[in-house]
Amino acid sequence: WTLNVHKNTLEVQATAGNYSKNEVFESFIHSKIGEIAARKQPYIDCGFAEGWREKYGEGGAGENTANVPQDPSNSVGTVGAYSKDKKQITKLTGYPLIVEERLVGVMIIVTTQPLTAAFLETLGSVADVIALGIERKRAESELKAAKGFLNSVVENLPVGVFAKDASSLKFVLWNKAGEAIAGVTSQEAIGKNDYDIYPKEQADVFTAQDRQILTSYKSQSGVKKTVEEPIQTKHKGLRILHTRKVPILDAKGNAQYVLGITEDITERRQVDESVRLYDQIVENMQIGLYVYHLENLEDDTTLRAIASNPAATQFTGLEMADVLGMTIDEIFPKWRSKKIPQAFASVIRDREAVEIEDIDCDESGIVTRAFSIKAFSLPNNCVGVAFENITDRKRLEFQLKVALAQSERSQELLRTVIDKSKDWIFAKDRDFRYILANNSFVKSLDITVEYAIGKNDSELGFPAKFIFGNPAENIRGFRKDDLAVLQGETIHNPSDPATFADGSVHIFDTQKVPLRDAEGNIFAVLGFARDITEKYRAQEALSRSEERFRSLVANIPGLVYRWQCDFSVMFISDAVSLLAGYPAADFLSQPHLESRTFASIIYPEDLAKVAAAIQQGIENKQCYSLEYRLLAADGTIKWVWDKGAPVFGEDGKASYLDGVIFDISDRYYAQEALRQKLPN
Repeated sequence: WTLNVHKNTLEVQATAGNYSKNEVFESFIHSKIGEIAARKQPYIDCGFAEGWREKYGEGGAGENTANVPQDPSNSVGTVGAYSKDKKQITKLTGYPLIVEERLVGVMIIVTTQPLTAAFLETLGSVADVIALGIERKRAESELKAAKGFLNSVVENLPVGVFAKDASSLKFVLWNKAGEAIAGVTSQEAIGKNDYDIYPKEQADVFTAQDRQILTSYKSQSGVKKTVEEPIQTKHKGLRILHTRKVPILDAKGNAQYVLGITEDITERRQVDESVRLYDQIVENMQIGLYVYHLENLEDDTTLRAIASNPAATQFTGLEMADVLGMTIDEIFPKWRSKKIPQAFASVIRDREAVEIEDIDCDESGIVTRAFSIKAFSLPNNCVGVAFENITDRKRLEFQLKVALAQSERSQELLRTVIDKSKDWIFAKDRDFRYILANNSFVKSLDITVEYAIGKNDSELGFPAKFIFGNPAENIRGFRKDDLAVLQGETIHNPSDPATFADGSVHIFDTQKVPLRDAEGNIFAVLGFARDITEKYRAQEALSRSEERFRSLVANIPGLVYRWQCDFSVMFISDAVSLLAGYPAADFLSQPHLESRTFASIIYPEDLAKVAAAIQQGIENKQCYSLEYRLLAADGTIKWVWDKGAPVFGEDGKASYLDGVIFDISDRYYAQEALRQKLPN
């Protein structure tokens, strides 16, 4: 009988031999089993007769389990005294099966024959052997259950788990997540090593890592190896894995396995790169940005700053570290009277962006500070506030309004200021007729200010395509911009074409803003235009020069290069593919990949000669010219002629090498053939 520790019962597991059974006898056996289990002491040669029923009752007859009594003092003792009718007495001997003072079962011997002392002594040893067998079976069962549980956990982990034999480095474990990451099933991996699964270059790295762990674990307690590395998979191409490896030791402290836990972090790295990119954009853009969190949707005083960018510090003079965590009223106490915090809270609640102008003036009405603010909704009850300093623009608008309202003297003074500007300054009313034009503007059209006032663009001689646009020539037309400004927009065109009186076309950087009256109604378009023709043409010339350079390089019957003095490539033309069989991209730096150097394809015996010739050119600050061999991708040897020169920086040191390489293999081999034919 073995002990079921979960139910606290003894369950019959094995029987041998035959004996007469009845309900009374079965109850007697159950009672003795419980007593032996409770006392953990053997019962030797107990007798049983029919009179047992009258004293002890029935209970438990025919069952295959026996409860373990909590109070062994109430258990039945020897009952041989109740055999008054001298019927046959059945002898019962029982032994508790104990391992390390822990009960694991009970062994019962039932017989009608007396048991000898030698037999009883043997039974004690047999009980010990059976107890050890029961314990081993229980341990094996628990180990099997534990292994099943562990395998289930490992198979369902969201990260890849693998293990390798310490001596052969062959895989002995490969879970489902590992299959998804590497594109290799466990059937394909178990019993194989890294060289059977990955390219040799990657397998070399993995094997070296494993050997390092296995050789250093004795000198470094708790040694582990954690790396982030690229891996070429069969199904997803290049992936970035975060892998942690540890040695698994046996009872003697010897390394038995290498356990690896790996996670595909490719998407996470891409997201991190995107986040870093956006962070850099926000950090470097010339527009201030605050992010506020509304802690209570019903209370706009709980708007609290949680982020800002350097431009915000530049515009407001408030350091980022000082304002983060402060409420909007603590940062900008004057805004509440302007209902700006209320507007920001509405953006969060209504999910609709708003545009606001925050303008401060001195006692004389002059603009001292002005910001154009756009508030837009963000997730998690946040609002983004982008703002731009428009103080200069507002001051100019104010000056123009004052000039239009002031006396003739003030107008003349303003006229002088406007006319001194080299930029075009003009204004058109809602009928697109000029109400303001400065000297720079009318001079370019070879007209007078008096002539321009009251005229529209057509009457001033501007071509129709510049006024109304021409999609075929990709010309927007400034009438469309004027209409937009009259609707309240601000227009900035960095490259507006305009025709002068002499027929020449000039390029202008133009900005147009709406002019409003005292009631806030837009009554005119105010324009500023700066002639950037020379700059524009210089940029075009540069683009054409770059295009000619690319064309020249593409048509040179040789390889054009720029590399550093250690042969690491800065630029190399596509001709390298024809010359050496390697694409140009192999020589250029790529993320997560080791690029090829030009030195790697120079014939080994010629590398020292090439390096010496280039070094001599650098020291003498002169060109170098030499012939040497290249080892092409297909194994062929190419003879080349290299003509180059070092380029020096302001510090007098060589910054890089520029040159061209031609394939002279045909000429070289022809000369060799001719030389062999000539007599010595």
